[in-house]
Amino acid sequence: MTHSAEHRQQLIAAGSVPVLVELLASDDPELQYYATTALSNIAVDDSGRGLLWETQPTLVDALIRFVDAPTTKVQCQAILTLRNLASDEQYQIQIVEKGGLDSLLPLLQSTYDPLVISASACLRNLSIHPDNEVHILNSGILSWLVGLITQSRNEEVQCHVISALRNLVANNDADKTSFAEAGLFEQLKVVITDLQTSDVVLSEMITALSVFVLDDSLCPYIMDGGFLELLIPLAHSQIFELQYNACAVISNLACKASDASDRFVEVWDKPEGGMQSYLASFLAVDEGMDPHLRSVAIWTVMMLLESESPELIRLVTGHPSIIKNIEKIADMGAVPEDKARHSAYASANGSAGMRVSRVFDNGEAFGDDDGDDIDEAEDDIYNRMENLAQDVVAMVHSLDY
Repeated sequence: MTHSAEHRQQLIAAGSVPVLVELLASDDPELQYYATTALSNIAVDDSGRGLLWETQPTLVDALIRFVDAPTTKVQCQAILTLRNLASDEQYQIQIVEKGGLDSLLPLLQSTYDPLVISASACLRNLSIHPDNEVHILNSGILSWLVGLITQSRNEEVQCHVISALRNLVANNDADKTSFAEAGLFEQLKVVITDLQTSDVVLSEMITALSVFVLDDSLCPYIMDGGFLELLIPLAHSQIFELQYNACAVISNLACKASDASDRFVEVWDKPEGGMQSYLASFLAVDEGMDPHLRSVAIWTVMMLLESESPELIRLVTGHPSIIKNIEKIADMGAVPEDKARHSAYASANGSAGMRVSRVFDNGEAFGDDDGDDIDEAEDDIYNRMENLAQDVVAMVHSLDY
């Protein structure tokens, strides 16, 4: 009955929650399993989690005990319940404070996929809270998480693991060298270059990379790790989120071009046409090109010009269409409202768009994670794009080359 939101509310109103929690004390594995399953479904809803938090202070302790239960299905269901509870900040903290991490680590090493999926999903939610980062890293889980990127061939595990790592990196500005030392980027390259990797997993990996590149301690590993060669072909992906995040990583690497201009010179015309092909195609005056993607391309050109590398500046300004098309964009003026509201991003908005890392100037995020005011953002992007183009044109005119 708890699979239905309506039925869950009816059961809560009938006073079933205390009874279900009492059943967790039973020695019968079947009762444990069904009681835990019902509580897990109740924890799907905000209101359900709120009620459990207010009225069942011993629930997390009981669930953590079940993580070590001899019955596998009880273990899995207990962890999934913890995962659902960990959608809320107070549970994220409490589960860690009560020793939940110690129980999760052995399960990440299990050979039984459902256990690993449950454990990695729970850890993904726990990693959201910044206060949990130190506890997670000190628990010894990092090396296991990194290893699971390639050791597990289960897509759910791979997605949960890389998302947990992404959360841990994004939580604060502390040095993250330990992530690289654990082999994070070697593992990422294995998955990205594997032709058997699904689009879903690949998209998660590139989304994570778009976060890692913003970290000053990790960016050099991406710059020197041969990722530019892998990202350029993905800039032409038919999957918008994957395409956008690949472009975002390239753009943020371009911000460091003054220290690594040779990397961009090396990939100027390869692979698959290289940087020049990617930039030229995105800057072509074509109404079908998404304005967000075009803005990222213009920003990338600006960063390359600011590198002060004579060779890189020569390649950019000497290209037959890149600067010419930016000049056309700079003179286009605002795009009519009916066109401004029909970009690829608008059609891709939703759960995928929520994960996109949009970075333009000064590390400032573009748009917000909850998708609010997307129409306003769509309108604004054309003005932003035109302003960026005008800045590039002014910069080119000021260059002595």
